[in-house]
Amino acid sequence: MSIADDASHQPDVMVEEAEFMQAVTEAIGQLPEREQLVMQLYYVEEFNLKEIGETLGVSESRVSQILSSVVKKLRGALKVDNAADTEKVETMRRA
Repeated sequence: MSIADDASHQPDVMVEEAEFMQAVTEAIGQLPEREQLVMQLYYVEEFNLKEIGETLGVSESRVSQILSSVVKKLRGALKVDNAADTEKVETMRRA
């Protein structure tokens, strides 16, 4: 077990991560329904851009634009602007 692994199991880190996930969930809940659906399909259902496009009746390019726009909105809402916070979001996606 590495030092990074040890740090991720400390109570304060766990609370911070839980609070961050709650904030992400609330921010996603404020998005328009279509944007919520795109996020759900991509991050939860793990659809690729082509599959999402087929589901919504839009091109892969449009799905990519929607995802980029939503991520930008969420970063602004959550004030995520540094590499550590971005990595935290990606790590939670993979979990």
